[in-house]
Amino acid sequence: MKQKPVGKDTCNRHGKRLGKVIGVPTHVEYIVRIDGKGEGEENLENEDYSLGNFVAISPICSKVIVGVISDTILVDSEYSRYGLQLSDRDEILKFAPDYLEEKSTMVKIIALGFFELENKTGKGRVKETEKDTIMEEKKDRGEEKREERELKEIYEEIMERNPSHEVCPVCPEIGSSVYLLGEKEIKRFHTKVNDNREEMMMGYLGLLLSRKDTLSQSIAKLLLKKLILLFPENRGVFEMLCKNIEHKMKIEGAHAR
Repeated sequence: MKQKPVGKDTCNRHGKRLGKVIGVPTHVEYIVRIDGKGEGEENLENEDYSLGNFVAISPICSKVIVGVISDTILVDSEYSRYGLQLSDRDEILKFAPDYLEEKSTMVKIIALGFFELENKTGKGRVKETEKDTIMEEKKDRGEEKREERELKEIYEEIMERNPSHEVCPVCPEIGSSVYLLGEKEIKRFHTKVNDNREEMMMGYLGLLLSRKDTLSQSIAKLLLKKLILLFPENRGVFEMLCKNIEHKMKIEGAHAR
């Protein structure tokens, strides 16, 4: 029986830039502002940054952090302004086409683990600061600015690396780009290869379930349902874990009454 893809054509949408990190409340929690129209290279759909999506953050110190979208924040700064609005949005855009809409979508990300990249030197190395990036690109290609490293190269390399589901020792810098992960990368993040033997891993589950916020258990269930489609041979284990989480949620809900 043919397996359904995780999400809407996720495998073809991998590598989409979703936005950039604008806040780091804790070492494993990040706030990302989603790119608005005209800000990113591609037009984003709501499903691209929906709850439970796996994401990767541009490298820092040769590490690519992998996380999951855990919450959504909608902001409209114009709504909080007092007084009459003398011009509507269409008129503003007509006379000021460079006007940036002050409505924005932000998401919270919980870090689940990371990939350790090869720390190359010279052309193609993982750059650790924006200044390094700009200076090297001006020298090599005369470009004004580009990402820390070509996303295609990063995705190719993480497919050859064993993931870690431990807490990453470094956190992303403000301004780091955040990208959507596809099915292949999600499978790789959950697969450890030792002596040509593949082992499915989900070492972050305990840390995720130990969090006190109300959404973590629901997010864990979302992730397990996605993994059932990617690892059908482990369906029984995932379904049992889902039932355990549901049972725990019922007990905690009863105690809270």
